[in-house]
Amino acid sequence: MGIELIGIDLGGTNTRSAIVDGDGNIKKEVRSKTLSGAENILESMLEAIEKLMKDNPEKIAALGIGTSGSVHPVTGEIVGAGDTIKGWRGFKLKEKLSERLSIPIFIDNDVNVAALGEGWLGAAQQLRDYAYVAIGTGLGGALVHSDKIITGVNGGAGEFGHMILYPCGIPCGCGKSGCVEKYVSGTALNLRAREIAPDWDSYKLFELFRQQDERAVELIHNFVQDLSIVLANIQYMYDPETIVLGGGVGEAYPLWETELSVALQKVSSKKKVNVSLSKLGGNAGVLGAARLAINGLLS
Repeated sequence: MGIELIGIDLGGTNTRSAIVDGDGNIKKEVRSKTLSGAENILESMLEAIEKLMKDNPEKIAALGIGTSGSVHPVTGEIVGAGDTIKGWRGFKLKEKLSERLSIPIFIDNDVNVAALGEGWLGAAQQLRDYAYVAIGTGLGGALVHSDKIITGVNGGAGEFGHMILYPCGIPCGCGKSGCVEKYVSGTALNLRAREIAPDWDSYKLFELFRQQDERAVELIHNFVQDLSIVLANIQYMYDPETIVLGGGVGEAYPLWETELSVALQKVSSKKKVNVSLSKLGGNAGVLGAARLAINGLLS
């Protein structure tokens, strides 16, 4: 496909912007710290776009952006956001960018965008129906059908991290209690680890798990049991061809792959749950953002 796109992966700490061609090759990129405040983020994003378009602006066919928070599928407004990016909720990102740029703009949640990347060039290539679960600071998710994200009415479909795992459980920042990400996430693992020793975190936990430390083994066992319930529920709900695991914690999947397989057999005896590890890693965001732009142009 002889076109070039700009893909932007906007995270709470860092922002990565890149020119990606129609075959998924990253041609040029700009990395920057994610600033505080919506207007500052906007200006930083425009500065990166200007740097990328400096040499051949006429080659850029469209802009795709993956951002934390819930994005309205039509207006591109940030309709929901946690504390990751201050002042992000309610920001009319697409409208603001359209005032300054003359190329088509497509925006979606960062996990949705990463899921598109996995379907294009990663673990879900050639698949029609799949789910994506990103286990990082929190737990995010996406459902994909025929290369398109299932958004729901307000862009909130696939929010697996806020399904209820334990009714009346740990209070969540969303206002509910017992949400999945309070038990299955890097933050949850850090909290559990520090209950054992103040200097423990998830990295230390996995290191000691590898050494078969009894305390680490028990914590990871509980984590895997909870995750198996989440994955089985996704399978029963959507029946995807595979569930792709991504995110920082997801990268540790080979350590507990066997244990997860056993746990899944127990909780989903009538449904086989296929799990795949992300193949794109840190590139999923910008590649997925480029794919979002391609899909938008095609539609």
